[in-house]
Amino acid sequence: MNIKQFRSVSRFTSVILKIASLWIAISVTSLIFAYFNTEGDVWFNFPNPDFPILNSVSGPLSDAGMQLGALIIVPLMTLVTCYVLWRGSQLFKYLAEGNTPFSFDFSQSVKQLGLILIITDIAFPLLYSFIVTTLMEDGHYFIFGVGSSLLIGLILFAGAEIFNYAINLQQLADDTV
Repeated sequence: MNIKQFRSVSRFTSVILKIASLWIAISVTSLIFAYFNTEGDVWFNFPNPDFPILNSVSGPLSDAGMQLGALIIVPLMTLVTCYVLWRGSQLFKYLAEGNTPFSFDFSQSVKQLGLILIITDIAFPLLYSFIVTTLMEDGHYFIFGVGSSLLIGLILFAGAEIFNYAINLQQLADDTV
């Protein structure tokens, strides 16, 4: 792929990620608005981890408690998702403008996105479990697992470290010459 094609693909990806970010934000915001302002059955589900590691339920588990827990968690998940998509869009726009990915600022941004995905993929199920357990009258609800966000975050984190290594090698080569 030549540079012109790479810039076009980066520009297109930037636009798609911005559209996805806005679409998700508008969709969830309108659903939250509908939840509080209509009498209809609008409710949220918390997506269970793709690969559950530990799942423990004790006591009566009500749908209302799970729905309220999801109502608390889903907006937080939406904020994180929109931020990651928007930030990813900015990174692709940076590349579309002809900048190199082999800079410390770029690799740090990619690394931060990777860390956000890793942390939230682990933290959101635990937070949801805590909220549902708090809402239960007796017993507990605990789910721990990982999903695709963890894998994507690990790949981004590793890619950022590879970029850092390449930058250091280039600086070493420049200093040698």
